[in-house]
Amino acid sequence: MDTLVAAGLAIFGTLAGAVANHFLQSRVAHRAELFARSERLRQDRMLAYSDFAKAIMTYRRAEFARWEQRHANSPEPVLIEARSEAHRNRAVAWHAMFQLQLLADDPGLSSLANRLLDLTSDLHRALDEEDLQRRGSLIREELARLMGMAATGLR
Repeated sequence: MDTLVAAGLAIFGTLAGAVANHFLQSRVAHRAELFARSERLRQDRMLAYSDFAKAIMTYRRAEFARWEQRHANSPEPVLIEARSEAHRNRAVAWHAMFQLQLLADDPGLSSLANRLLDLTSDLHRALDEEDLQRRGSLIREELARLMGMAATGLR
């Protein structure tokens, strides 16, 4: 009888250990999956934020060139090319903004990204060199603010 009780306890202990092990391993695997997903999202966000910053600065440069060509009384083909270059860069910036908006969980980031795109799109409407520089500086300042907000969310 003692042998039977000992065997029963051994079987029960083995089963209890297997169930506990399965439960613990499931929790560990779930945590690892959550961590991997979280890290992947963090990396995707970091890439989207930096791509947006690059796109805005490239678009800003193209809008500066467009303004300068127009105010230098450049020939029509040069003006058309400057405008086309600005439009190409605007399309890239829009794409980068959409990526940022898809990945950002902060509505403030999305709103600021949209504002930056609007500010950059209006850059060629500057009245004079001083206005152009003021608008360009505002874009840089707002972009730095966006990147600061983004960095806070990435930590």
